[in-house]
Amino acid sequence: MTLLKKSAILFLSLTAFTACFNNSWTEDERKTFETTCHQTDSVENLVCLFYGFDNSEFDSVLIKEYKDSTLLDSFKLVVNPAQSPSDIKRKERSATIPKKLSIHNSYHFIIPSQTPYVLDNMNMVMWAHFTMSGEDWGCVMGDYTLDSVRFEHSSNPTFIKRLTK
Repeated sequence: MTLLKKSAILFLSLTAFTACFNNSWTEDERKTFETTCHQTDSVENLVCLFYGFDNSEFDSVLIKEYKDSTLLDSFKLVVNPAQSPSDIKRKERSATIPKKLSIHNSYHFIIPSQTPYVLDNMNMVMWAHFTMSGEDWGCVMGDYTLDSVRFEHSSNPTFIKRLTK
């Protein structure tokens, strides 16, 4: 290979490599995205976590959707069983809600042998996602209340088993 070909390959390789690191957003792009994010009124494929529940306790939960005090919908959510030895030991399970949820509504999670858990006061937030090759931004439901306790910077509502007397 001639010196000219080697130089051309090296130049193109370096140009392509450095282009990976030029993924910064401008201030205008960030502001536009943030405005769009805050105007989003629904969340899809919300992942919920269930801690402290054995696989044998239930395989699904009932979710009731309310607007103010009016029942709008109810649906069953299948909860994945704990599969790995560590998840079984820690009793950690998860489920993905396969439908669009309105952040303006309230959702009551009916789990067997538990009083209902109430998810509401949801807000969409813009989160930074930094990688080795640059910056990116996402819009997630990361601000909400669960049983009147506020959670910020948490995109997965987590239902912890209540102790019964």
